[in-house]
Amino acid sequence: MAPLDDQTPVDALRAAIDGAEQAPLDGFGGGDEPPVEGDPADDLELARYAYNDSGNAARLLARFGTALLYVDRVGQHTWDGKRYRLELGEAMAKLLAQKTGALLYREVEALRRLGPPPPSDEERECEDDKERARMAAARMKEWRKSIDEGEKWAVQTGNAGKINGMLEIVAPRVTKPASVMDANPWLLNIDNGTLDLRERPETTAGTTVRRHSRDDLLTKLAPVGFDPEAKCPAFDAFLARIQPDAAVRGFLQRLFGYCLTGDVTEQVFVIFHGEGANGKSTLTDLMREVFGDYAATVPAGVFMSKHNDDPDKARPSLAKLPGVRLLLMSEPKGGAMLDESLVKAVTGMEPLPTRNLHEKEFDLRPVFKPIMSTNHKPGIVGQDTGIWRRVKLVPFEVVIPEAERDRGLPDRLREEKAGVFNWLLDGLAMWWEEGLNPPEIITAAVDEWKKESDPIGEFLEAEVAAVLGKRVTATALYEAYTKWCERNAREAVKPNSFGKKMRDRGHRVVKSSGVNHYLGLQLLEGVEPVPVM
Repeated sequence: MAPLDDQTPVDALRAAIDGAEQAPLDGFGGGDEPPVEGDPADDLELARYAYNDSGNAARLLARFGTALLYVDRVGQHTWDGKRYRLELGEAMAKLLAQKTGALLYREVEALRRLGPPPPSDEERECEDDKERARMAAARMKEWRKSIDEGEKWAVQTGNAGKINGMLEIVAPRVTKPASVMDANPWLLNIDNGTLDLRERPETTAGTTVRRHSRDDLLTKLAPVGFDPEAKCPAFDAFLARIQPDAAVRGFLQRLFGYCLTGDVTEQVFVIFHGEGANGKSTLTDLMREVFGDYAATVPAGVFMSKHNDDPDKARPSLAKLPGVRLLLMSEPKGGAMLDESLVKAVTGMEPLPTRNLHEKEFDLRPVFKPIMSTNHKPGIVGQDTGIWRRVKLVPFEVVIPEAERDRGLPDRLREEKAGVFNWLLDGLAMWWEEGLNPPEIITAAVDEWKKESDPIGEFLEAEVAAVLGKRVTATALYEAYTKWCERNAREAVKPNSFGKKMRDRGHRVVKSSGVNHYLGLQLLEGVEPVPVM
C-alpha cells in the first residue's frame, strides 16, 4: 500500500483504510509512515472493551489513534503518510470509525475461535454430575450471549449515530492547539521526507532528508522531492532574461531560499515592481507551485490602508495564514496607500491578534515573508525608518517583446521543480552566509521611492531655502506648495495635514500680529539655496 498522494479521492482513502490493519511501517512508501495502522493481534483484547460509544472510541484510538488529530479552531486532520491533512480529514476520520465498526466482527470471530471460557474451580470440583452439567451449560450460554451481543453491537455500530458518537468521544482525546502545529520554523516537509534547515551542508548534495514523522506535527507539504542531481537550465535562462543583473538575481535567490524557513528576523516587505510582460507573475507562480502549502495568496487590498478602518475587525485573509512562509500578493488599486501599521505588525516578530468572521480572536504569529507584484507602487506616507527599512523594492525593468513571449514556458519551468528546489536550497545556504544583503540597485530604488513618497520634502528642497532670521507666512508657504503640486502632477494634502507634517519635520510656527509664520524659511526668489529638511 503506497502513501496517499495529493489528489487522493475518498475511494482511494477507503481502499487504504481497508488494508490498514495490516500496514507495515518498514519499507512503506520509501520510508514514510503509512496513512493508518492497525494490529491484528489486538482483536481479542479489543473484544473485551465495552459495547458502548466509549468502548468504540477506545477501539478507534487503539487501532488508528495516531492517524487522527483534531486541531483547535481548524478542524479534523488525518495522517496521510506525509503530514496531518485537513483536506478530507473529516471524511477519512469517519471512514476510520466505520472501519473500527467493521472490525468488531473480527473481534467477535476472535472470541468465537477462542471458545468458551474454561470451567471454574467450583465447576471442576463439583461432584454432582447434574449440577456440574448445569454450570457448564450456563457457562456455554454466557459465552454464546457474549458472541450474540458482539454481533448485535457490530450491526448497531454501523449506524451513523454510533459512528458520530465514537468520533465525538475521541475528539477531545486527540485535540492539539493550533499553536503546536507546524511550529518548528526550521522543518520543511517535502514529498520524499522532511528537511531540517538548520543543518547546513557544504553542498546541496549533502542535504539529509529524513522520513516523515507524525511527531513533527506538520500539516504542510511542498510538493517537490529532493534530488541532488536535478538541474534547472530553463529556469536559469528565464531568470537571466528577466533580471540581467547578477546581483539582483543573487538577492532573489537568497530571498526565496530564506522563504523556505519560518524565520522572520529579516523583517522585510518585498515589492516586485515593473510594467507588464516582465516575468514577475511567471516567477511568483512557479514559486507558489514549488512551495505548495507553504505559500499562500491574498488580495493586495489586505495590506492597503482604508479610511475609518476598525482595528478590531475580523481579518479572515490573515486568519488562514498560520504556518505559511511565502505570502504573495498581486496588483493593488491605483493610488492605494500601504497600511504601514499592519506591515510593521506582520513583520515585527510579535503575535498579531486576528480572527475569522464570527469567531474568537487568536494570536497569529506570522512566519510569512510578504511579496507584492505590482505595476504601480503603493503610496507610503510615513518617513520613519520603521517602515522604510522593511520595504525592499526589486525593479523588473525588462519588458519581453510580444514576438518573444513563450506561452509554453510555465509548463517547462514546472517540469524543473526539483532543480528549482535545489536552487532554493543554494539560496538558503547563501542567506546563512550573508543574509539578504540587498544590492545597490534595490537600495537605490527604495531611496528613490522614499523621495517620491515625500512630496513635501521635494517641495521644500525645490522651492524653499533655510535662511537665518527670515520667515514666511504659513499661508504663503502652503500656496507655494499647492502650485508646486499642480506643476508636478502631485496631489496636495490639506492645510492641516501640511501643517502637521511641517511640525513633524521640526519647523516652528509663531504667530505675529495674528498671522502664523514659519521661522528660518524663505521662498526661493533669487536666494542662494540652502537644503531644508
